[in-house]
Amino acid sequence: MQPVLQTFDTFREAGQFAARFCADHHTTASIKNIEGRWAVVPSDEYLGGEGRKAEQSKIEEQREAEETIRRVALEQQQQDERRAYFRTLSKDALQALWDHRDQPLSTQDFVIVRQVLRETLGITSAAPVNLTVCSQCFLVGDACTCH
Repeated sequence: MQPVLQTFDTFREAGQFAARFCADHHTTASIKNIEGRWAVVPSDEYLGGEGRKAEQSKIEEQREAEETIRRVALEQQQQDERRAYFRTLSKDALQALWDHRDQPLSTQDFVIVRQVLRETLGITSAAPVNLTVCSQCFLVGDACTCH
C-alpha cells in the first residue's frame, strides 16, 4: 500500500489539498477512497526520487542564487572601498597612476581611477544627443523647425 499524505472527510477538501501539494512540489498525486475517507496519495515519481530530485535542484538553485548575491555584495563593497581610497589620493598621484597604467592595474581599478580622475579634473561626459523625430517636420532633435 502506498503512503497516504493526508485524509479528508470530503472529496473537495482532498482535491484542494492535492492541488496545493502538487503545485508546491511539482509532482502529481491521486485521491483514493480508503475506508470511507478520501486520501491523497503521492505519485511514484515523488516517492521514487523524481520529486525529491526536483526539490533538491530547487534547493541547490536557491543556494547558488544566495551565494551569487553574497558574492556580488562583497564585490560591490570592495569596489566602494577602492573608490574611497582613490578619492583620498591627490590629483598628482591620480595623474601618475593614470600615466603609468601599463603597470598591473585590475580592470576594476582602471575604471575607478579613470572615473575618479575625471571627477577630480572636472571632466564631464558629453551632453546626451536628442534623437527624437518630430512628427510634423520629420527632422531629428535640434534640427526641428516646428518649435
